[in-house]
Amino acid sequence: MKSKINTFFLTIFLLLVIILGEIESIREIRYLIAPISLLFYLSNISNGNIINYGLINLLKLFFLLIPATFLFSYLFTTNIENQNIYLVKDFIFITAPIFSVILLNRSKYFKYKILLFFSFVILTFYQMFMVVLEFGSNDNTSIIQFILYGSNSSVEGSLAFIYGFLVFYLFIEKRYRLFFASSIVLFFFGKRIVFFGVVITCITYLTYFKFVKPALFKWSILVLFIIVSIFMYLFAGSYFNDFVLDNYNVSLNAITQGRYQLLNDNYSEIEYSTFFFGNGYGFTTSFLINNDSKLNLIHSDIFRLFIESGIIGTLLFYNFFYKKLHDNSTIIFGLLFLIISISDNILVYGHVMFYYYLIVSNLNQSAKNGLKKNAFKH
Repeated sequence: MKSKINTFFLTIFLLLVIILGEIESIREIRYLIAPISLLFYLSNISNGNIINYGLINLLKLFFLLIPATFLFSYLFTTNIENQNIYLVKDFIFITAPIFSVILLNRSKYFKYKILLFFSFVILTFYQMFMVVLEFGSNDNTSIIQFILYGSNSSVEGSLAFIYGFLVFYLFIEKRYRLFFASSIVLFFFGKRIVFFGVVITCITYLTYFKFVKPALFKWSILVLFIIVSIFMYLFAGSYFNDFVLDNYNVSLNAITQGRYQLLNDNYSEIEYSTFFFGNGYGFTTSFLINNDSKLNLIHSDIFRLFIESGIIGTLLFYNFFYKKLHDNSTIIFGLLFLIISISDNILVYGHVMFYYYLIVSNLNQSAKNGLKKNAFKH
């Protein structure tokens, strides 16, 4: 009983800072997840709970990779203005959620399914309430408009990524009625890449994933990871823009809501030396801000990994993220992450990756222990 109560209040605090973080002027508040997790751990220290070595190894990778790529860029390429500042920020944003989940899984009174259950319920009611507020406005989105341009709704935000992971978690746990109902709510979050990412991943799980060995699926993810990286490289280099414009009378920049231009601007900074080792973490954000861009994120984790850590860093990321963090029961979540990473920067969204790492690490542990309980039953 004590574990349920403690986890319930932990969830309330976490969701409070996450939802308040959707307010632009105080969005940094959501990075209080790490201090909250630390306080919970210190008050509930235990030596008998989960130690996820995949997360620990991933944390070690970023402690090595982020400073190493920055040092290389400082010594052998051009370290641009303010890059060191954004490197520190990226380092905190990327490592904080990993650190938080490691701490919570080591806490005596932490029950992750309770946190996921109440997160799902609260985010569902929150989004339904926000949609009701939007109802009747001129911003209502048609299906065609959503597919081509996404939602113009003011309720669109980063919570869609968290909700997408929770919805897919329902699917994996075979709670199909709840999955289909919550998919409708997910649609109205307004993030195309999340909604269609969940759909594509579900179809893949029911078809290809069911008929191949998990080890082969990991190799398939690697091939797809490389193909997507090459595609993003060519996309940023203007190889597809004329074709789309000539045949569909719409520019890639319009379809991608400005993401194409962001990628194309950074594409010009790729050199032979940086192809292998990258321009260093913090580079893309510094580049955009130094050039007076309206946005400070490049909106593609795949392309950002390549620009900032080079081909070597990108392959190291794959090895630690996909091969060491995910086991056979959770590798399908890696596909969803890959799809979303094509057009968004969730790797530095600490509150989003917190839920991702929480789900994956605990599903891994459940598989090792042979647990077959359904999601949200506690």
